[in-house]
Amino acid sequence: MRKFLNWVRFRTDGLVLSGARAGALLLVVATGILVLLCGLVLTVADIEAEQGTEVSFLEATWLSLLRTLDPGTMGGDNGWIFRLTSLVATLAGVFILSVFIGVITTGLDSRISELRRGRGAVQLRDHTLILGWSSATESLIEELGEANRSRHRPSVVILSESDPADVRDRLAEVIRRHSHQRVFVRAGNPSNLANLLSVSAESARAIVALHGHIDKADAENVRNTLAVVNELPNFKGAIVTQVTDRSLADALREATMGRATVISKKEVMTKVASQVCKTTGLARIYEDLLDFDGSEIYIKHEPRLEGKTFATAALSYENSIPIGVLTGNGSVELCPSWGRVLRESDQIIGIAEDDSTFVLVETLHEAPTIENRPPLEAEPRRILVIGWSEIASGLVENLLNSLPQGSSITVSAPNFEIDKWSSAFSNVRHLLEDIDRMSGLSRLVNGDQYDNIVLLCSRDRSIVEDDGINLMRLLELRQLLDDPNCRSAGANVVTELRDVSDVEIAGASGDDFVVSDRISSLLMAQLAEDPLLETVLDEILNVDGVEIITIPASRLSDQAQETFSSIRKSGMPYGAVIGTVAPGRGGLLNPSGDVLVDIAGGDAVVVMRRVAEQTAS
Repeated sequence: MRKFLNWVRFRTDGLVLSGARAGALLLVVATGILVLLCGLVLTVADIEAEQGTEVSFLEATWLSLLRTLDPGTMGGDNGWIFRLTSLVATLAGVFILSVFIGVITTGLDSRISELRRGRGAVQLRDHTLILGWSSATESLIEELGEANRSRHRPSVVILSESDPADVRDRLAEVIRRHSHQRVFVRAGNPSNLANLLSVSAESARAIVALHGHIDKADAENVRNTLAVVNELPNFKGAIVTQVTDRSLADALREATMGRATVISKKEVMTKVASQVCKTTGLARIYEDLLDFDGSEIYIKHEPRLEGKTFATAALSYENSIPIGVLTGNGSVELCPSWGRVLRESDQIIGIAEDDSTFVLVETLHEAPTIENRPPLEAEPRRILVIGWSEIASGLVENLLNSLPQGSSITVSAPNFEIDKWSSAFSNVRHLLEDIDRMSGLSRLVNGDQYDNIVLLCSRDRSIVEDDGINLMRLLELRQLLDDPNCRSAGANVVTELRDVSDVEIAGASGDDFVVSDRISSLLMAQLAEDPLLETVLDEILNVDGVEIITIPASRLSDQAQETFSSIRKSGMPYGAVIGTVAPGRGGLLNPSGDVLVDIAGGDAVVVMRRVAEQTAS
């Protein structure tokens, strides 16, 4: 008997430990046995109802069940057998209900704990799935929130091996600002098929594999991307991922047979930084091009433009700016000649605030004859690079290939190897100073008259340490450059930061800031929404494709003020005018046509043109 009781206890313990469902099932079975036994006793004892009729087994079972669930039911029972049986049923019922409530409570607590640990399944469609977690996730969620404002109940799911509680804490402010967008955080291995299926990966609109700040992050991203491609062969949405180097990006693109859109984080940062540090005010323009706040790039087919020139198309949009053509074979032509005739299969690439504003006017505006303007003669630039990191080599190389003749680059960094550069480029020099002290910075900015100063993060420290050091150097530089006797007074300062929130800490100024991790996040968000933009954005960022420059507005008009629409027409001989830059206020992309450009106040216009059109001095 003892052995049997131990066996029953062992099996019962096993059922209880199996979870709330098994425990509830055990209690239901125990209740059923109890009710049936009590019903059998009442039937055998010939218990009579109030009317004097005998109680059937079914009726006796029902009476036992009522007494098990409600102790007050036994108050009117007659006969000691009936009362004792009801008492047993009631006492057992009180015990069973108490245990049952405990099981349910424990089950709910366990389920809530599992959800907090990110263990629940997600049943969604048309959502964006993010694989992995990094500091760039916050910017990515922010941009998806802006892009999804017009969608009905948009959803984003994050699947990573990070602690879901920490992820939610980091995203709390972003989620609050974009309350229209639901964000679900789940824990799991992003390369595991079961985990991918648990977050409805096969039904997602886009899957984005993030590049984390961990050892061998490229290997993790490659594994996660290949897992999506190989384990979800029927997935038709966009797959966007990033790696560090261009060579690995090309290899991964080939391995996935073009299914994955792969960007090189280092290359993107290098391209943007090299473009921004040549002209003041362009950091804001590039960020506006890549984010969803304000104006961005759209692609649209307009049958009414068939047979018309690109110049006619450029003047036939009131609230947007055409910048190129997507041909029928998928090639991109940015800033084509104004006389380029549009074909039926061509689509217009333009900058607009929204897809609804990227529309033609009722009556097309025929383009006037575009006058020949004197070529823009670029003056030599002297650039000072402070600090050295993984992106510095590409930055300096891009600058050397795009700066006008006579330009020079000075690098001040303890780990810069001048021997690798001096043999190929005579206009690169190494000036070693103690850049951690203000006296060293003072000797740098007074050693020559620099037009641009670039502060780079070392990237061998944490994000907080890197940004803290660069913010301190920026503060010291501002003090030095504010001195009218400084040889580099008035130089444009471009500061690399890794956390977007640190731009606010730097304070308002005319400086340009390049937030490296944010730029890659913006680019990935754009490609997740529209993979067709990959070629367009690559062309914009490519130093051999198009370039974005600033031209003093005084070159285009001798008036004190002009509307932006008038300036656009005046600037067509130089390229596509896409924005303005006001001194001390930064750049503005795609302003309204009736916005006044303060020519007398020193405003400049932002022009996009093909690199082949530039004329070096």
